[in-house]
Amino acid sequence: LVPRLTALRSAFPDFEFSLMTGDQGSGEILSDIDIRFGDGNWPGRQSHIILSETVFAVCSPLFLASRTAPLEIATILEGPLLDLSDPLNRWYRWSTWLAALKQAPAGKLNTLEFDSYSTLVSAALAGHGIALCWSGILDQYLETGSLLRISEHAAKSHRGYYVTTPMSTSRNAKLARVTSWLIKESVTCDASSGAEQQF
Repeated sequence: LVPRLTALRSAFPDFEFSLMTGDQGSGEILSDIDIRFGDGNWPGRQSHIILSETVFAVCSPLFLASRTAPLEIATILEGPLLDLSDPLNRWYRWSTWLAALKQAPAGKLNTLEFDSYSTLVSAALAGHGIALCWSGILDQYLETGSLLRISEHAAKSHRGYYVTTPMSTSRNAKLARVTSWLIKESVTCDASSGAEQQF
């Protein structure tokens, strides 16, 4: 959303926006419009998919060095693999990503664990290892070449990012307009995400 804030405000010059971020888990959603990750089923909310979950491996050009993408899984597993701690098992980690691809590692994974995805991405940008990337999330880095997709392998799931609104506001014209705008922008996002996946 952040790269699109100027376009959002231009599209709705008379609207006032207040952006709230946080991990709400399965708790109550307090916003009028919410962009949320999951399967699209939240009580009392209507949901529209804006970004499907597709996850692939990336690293900085500094880390890639003399290697040439695409890399085989065995080469990727040499690591270090930047891993996201997730006690609730909501996100792909390296172990679950490999399982989804039916790729069994020969031994213990060479991982460095982080409790924040933004910190993990900073480490990847600095050349400290290979990260998992969710399609549409790090496009600005892929477009500038700060991060590179290094394998054609990708895990896909039934989950994704949804824009949701309360059922009670289904006739609210303002919310409907913003929701439609977000859905339209997601089509652009999906189209641009495909470009960096070519080898």
